[in-house]
Amino acid sequence: MCIEDLVQRLKDSEANLEENKLKTEYFANLSHELKTPLNIILGSMQLIELHMLNGRIQDSENILEKYINNMKQNALRLLRLINNIIDLTKIDANELYVEFHNYDIVDIVKNVAKSIESYARIKSVNINFYSQIESQVIACDADKIERILLNLLSNALKFTNENGNIDISIKKIAEKISICVEDDGIGIHKEKLKTVFKRFRKVDKSFTRNRQGSGIGLSIVKSLVELHNGTISAESEYGKGSRFIIQLPSIMLDEENNVNLYSKFQDGIIERVRVEFSDL
Repeated sequence: MCIEDLVQRLKDSEANLEENKLKTEYFANLSHELKTPLNIILGSMQLIELHMLNGRIQDSENILEKYINNMKQNALRLLRLINNIIDLTKIDANELYVEFHNYDIVDIVKNVAKSIESYARIKSVNINFYSQIESQVIACDADKIERILLNLLSNALKFTNENGNIDISIKKIAEKISICVEDDGIGIHKEKLKTVFKRFRKVDKSFTRNRQGSGIGLSIVKSLVELHNGTISAESEYGKGSRFIIQLPSIMLDEENNVNLYSKFQDGIIERVRVEFSDL
């Protein structure tokens, strides 16, 4: 065996050790992510039982609503995590598909931006939407585009401080549609940018306690963008904010009904936002 082969084997061995370490950390974190909402749900159920007398709930102080809301919120957190795990499994098996139809991409992005305003108000964060184009019909999967944007916006809200700003913009560059989600929050260290879309990676472990997450969301986002034959990139300066840029091909399908009415699809966005923003 030559020296070059030996050196390469050592490098491969070190890479495998690092990958195994990341997987171990991921599954340890995943266990915590699953147990936390389950414990809250079980605790809320026990508190409700304390208010039961002879099989009937006694709630003279109207505090049961708080327990029920806690249970709903944490059930949604579990649903979000399980959805992500299922999607990762489908991605690995090459079984995650997109259903292309013609939609007005400006309409989709604008509606998603509007749908999160109530969550932003709770954190006193400003949501700003800008578009250089009035409308642009492209072939895409509206559900997957929503998931991409909601994931990026959920992250932006987590890492943006009170009175901060999140800007969502869309424009056309040559034959591509560029969608940008930018915040003036905590930002990402330069050395972390290269791994931000890799599975099992978290932007910064020091934020874990205050900003929940399993470390798989952005890897799914990247896969969904690539299934649209697009690209996604991240730019950031630590302490000054982050910018995520999506580029999608501006192409249309030759459909009999040229443009699908997004209004028919968007009726369920409130529930989809509740799931995606359940860990805020």
